[in-house]
Amino acid sequence: MKKLLFIIMLLLSTFIYADMYVNGVELNSTKAHYIKVEIKYSLGKTLVYVDYGQDEVIRHRRVTNKNNEKRYFVSVADVLNTFYNNDWEIKEVFTVPSGGSDDSSISGTSYYIFERMIIK
Repeated sequence: MKKLLFIIMLLLSTFIYADMYVNGVELNSTKAHYIKVEIKYSLGKTLVYVDYGQDEVIRHRRVTNKNNEKRYFVSVADVLNTFYNNDWEIKEVFTVPSGGSDDSSISGTSYYIFERMIIK
C-alpha cells in the first residue's frame, strides 16, 4: 500500500506545474531569461514580487494566480520550490541593507536572481 501511495504521489508531482502570474502576465510566457525576486512578509503571509524587466511599480509586480488575486506562500522554501518546479534556477542571492544606526541592528531586503532552466 505504501508503494502504491508513493507511486501515485510521484506521478502527481510530475504533473504539478503551478502557473505564476505577475500583473496578469503568466511568468513562464515571458521571454525573460533572468528575473529578480523579492520576498516580503505581510501579516504572517509570504508575498513575492518579480522583476522580469517590466516597467511597473513594485505593487504591480506581485505574484498572483490567474484571477489576479494575491498568491500567498507558506515560507521562503515554498517560494524557492515553486520557482524551481516552474523551471527557474537560483543563480545569486544578495541582501541590500536598510535602516539601523550606530546602536541598532541593520535589517535588509534579500533578492534572488533566477535563471530560466533549459529543459533538454
